[in-house]
Amino acid sequence: MNIPSYEIIAIYGQAGSGKDTLAEVFQHHLPNWRRVGMSDALMREVERGHNYPAGLLNDYDIKALHRQHLTELAQELRKKDKYWVIDRALEVGRPLLLIGPRDAAGFERLLEHNAYIIRVVADDEIRRKRLGEITWQKTLDNAYEQAMKQFNHHHSEILNNGTKDDLHITVRNVIESL
Repeated sequence: MNIPSYEIIAIYGQAGSGKDTLAEVFQHHLPNWRRVGMSDALMREVERGHNYPAGLLNDYDIKALHRQHLTELAQELRKKDKYWVIDRALEVGRPLLLIGPRDAAGFERLLEHNAYIIRVVADDEIRRKRLGEITWQKTLDNAYEQAMKQFNHHHSEILNNGTKDDLHITVRNVIESL
């Protein structure tokens, strides 16, 4: 398998499209790559601000309880510095699998760093099953989710309607093409 010439692979898409699953598959094929989500820096900020143990918000259920706070914190930090969130993510080092750029500034910064950007998509019914009805309903009115439909800042698009085995085949093909 070829080693990608890019040092950053960024994955974005709507909730339930399979960003984390796709990143997991990439990391299987690129085990020496660091993996970071855009919300990781925000979670560390919330943990510090509330004197929580480091890594507490890595738990999915606990993170879900703080999702609104994370969103508000991101908006506040972006008002001060539109690159704050993306720059914290990029500080992790290289090579890097980055999950979830969320705004134009993030895409702008990724393009400055010559990142390979992948959009992951899945049919709405599949996303609905993955998310569950309550979360699915919340995504319908969410401005971020609507914006993700409009972004076209990607080098390739991966359809994630199949199995994890299908994703492994697709990821191997993407890596070979880099």
